[in-house]
Amino acid sequence: MDNAKLQDEALEWFVRLRGQEVDQPTLHAFERWHGRSSRHAQAYLVIEAMWQSRAFENAVGEFSEVAGIERIHKQKSRRGRPLKQYVCLAAAGFAAVMVCVWTLPEVILHWRADYVTVAGQQTGVVLPDGSKMTMNTDSAVAINFHDGHREVTLLQGEAFFDVRHDAMHPFLVTGPFGITKVTGTAFSVRTDRQQDRVILERGHVDVRLRSGDGEHTQLDPGEMVTASYQQLSGVTKSDPSIALAWRNGRLVFDAQPFTDVVHELSRYYAGRVFIIKSGLEKSLVSGNFRLDDIESAFRTLSESCGVTITYLPGGTILFR
Repeated sequence: MDNAKLQDEALEWFVRLRGQEVDQPTLHAFERWHGRSSRHAQAYLVIEAMWQSRAFENAVGEFSEVAGIERIHKQKSRRGRPLKQYVCLAAAGFAAVMVCVWTLPEVILHWRADYVTVAGQQTGVVLPDGSKMTMNTDSAVAINFHDGHREVTLLQGEAFFDVRHDAMHPFLVTGPFGITKVTGTAFSVRTDRQQDRVILERGHVDVRLRSGDGEHTQLDPGEMVTASYQQLSGVTKSDPSIALAWRNGRLVFDAQPFTDVVHELSRYYAGRVFIIKSGLEKSLVSGNFRLDDIESAFRTLSESCGVTITYLPGGTILFR
């Protein structure tokens, strides 16, 4: 059986088993299907792991309300359509929803961006004013340079800037939550769903919120600050040689939770990574990992923490 067919069956079973009334014959049938081979078991494990994704949960939850999964288990339609056909329709609907959830934001991002990197890629860009920008993995930026105006909008990911000095024309990096203003310096900006993080390597920068009452702060070399929707954090120390080690092809961790380390490494991995074993946030990890061999880093982590790592078709990795 090919992988697509197997994944379709796994998704069908997932839909059926989420009904509030699952009888014993159905459970026995699932156990027989699940036990046919390790590929069957792994296919279902992938669906369960995907369910832990917030995007998957929200999308599937909305579709379940429309499809009326619970009602399907109780009765056939007026046209007498059998349960299996409904489940297949639901599964197809789930697949369609997930395609939209995971691909539409990427399409929009590429439409807005001037420069994009994919997972595991880093690239250098010379900006129109002569400043240098190094984009980290899975990042996107848009630029706006005209008549002395110098601005970069960080749409996603992380970038390091070595800015050409021009006291008359400030250089701006605008993230979703904050704006960093400089005239000539070297610093990085990283954004995620909750905040922007600014780390200063040399020179001085001024960071302010995009929203609010104009709150701002200044950084000295070796300092960092984060900007969220409502506030700037306090200024803290940050060693650029560690925090920005990605520029030299490394990631360095010192007593960090296993889950945080895997999340950080997965930014450089083109496939999907799921942690389905609980309690790993309490396991602390230290290490210096190469970015050009992320799978070796994953193996080292699994061995050091006694976690089983499973590789599935399509580049999916499970820690369990």
